[in-house]
Amino acid sequence: MLYVGAYDSNLYALDAKTGKFLWKYPTEGGIGSSPWVDGERVFVGSQDRSLYAVNARTGRLLWTFPTRGPIYSSPRTQLGYVFFGSDDHRLYVLNALNGRKAWAFEAEGPIRSSPALGEEAIYFGDEVGSVYALSAEGRLRWRFRARRGVTSSPCVGEGLLFVGSKDWHLYALDLTAGWAVWRYRTGGPVVSSPTTDGSAVYFGSADRRVYALNVENGEVLWRYETEGQVTSSPRVHDGAVYVGSTDGHLYALDAKTGRLRWRFPTEGPIVSTPCIADGILYVGSCDHRIYALQV
Repeated sequence: MLYVGAYDSNLYALDAKTGKFLWKYPTEGGIGSSPWVDGERVFVGSQDRSLYAVNARTGRLLWTFPTRGPIYSSPRTQLGYVFFGSDDHRLYVLNALNGRKAWAFEAEGPIRSSPALGEEAIYFGDEVGSVYALSAEGRLRWRFRARRGVTSSPCVGEGLLFVGSKDWHLYALDLTAGWAVWRYRTGGPVVSSPTTDGSAVYFGSADRRVYALNVENGEVLWRYETEGQVTSSPRVHDGAVYVGSTDGHLYALDAKTGRLRWRFPTEGPIVSTPCIADGILYVGSCDHRIYALQV
């Protein structure tokens, strides 16, 4: 099954093979948060300020948790808990079974960055420009300050935390201390969330480019220019990097060279992140459609 949130306020479940509509669950606000599936539960945040837990097979509501701000941060689960941020400046940790709050941490600004769950800490950013590392109990371990907001969701790899900022930089931070090992300046805000395959880190920028940097030192391996801003977050699969652009195209780039393999046109900007399962790539477009492509 494929789960999709939409700004029409609904969470949709589709047959992943055929695209057939199965069910929808209506919230009371647009859904800019990406659904997260854990077993028989689907978790998603809404602009109506609530996080929802829905039965994955039936669409029946299991529980809901109210916050004091819209939720754009995408939830994550680990060890029976669900983690997410809200525009009310708080990172919440709830019991995934019943929605009861375990703890909450108050940041300096709205949290639209989705948390990265490492082995030793929880990492996320806020709209003020701070990147946080918290212990499993919610205690602050370190804070790093970028010059502008951090909407990009962090990525953990090779002992580093990679995260973009609206100050035009991608940062590689030390996981234990939070200091910048290296930083790379692009030509525009970095809202795209980075991903890594262990040797390179891939991300997009509002300067229209997709970048691949060496994880150890931040040197440019390649960059590819699209015809629109790249706020979509890339996915790496079988030697290719897949990413959308506001020019309406989905791009498939060679992960080693950045060479264009193909691009697929839609009728609207692509700001969503591609999802790949069983050799099928799924991506949403602002033309109100979901596309399934063989990769």
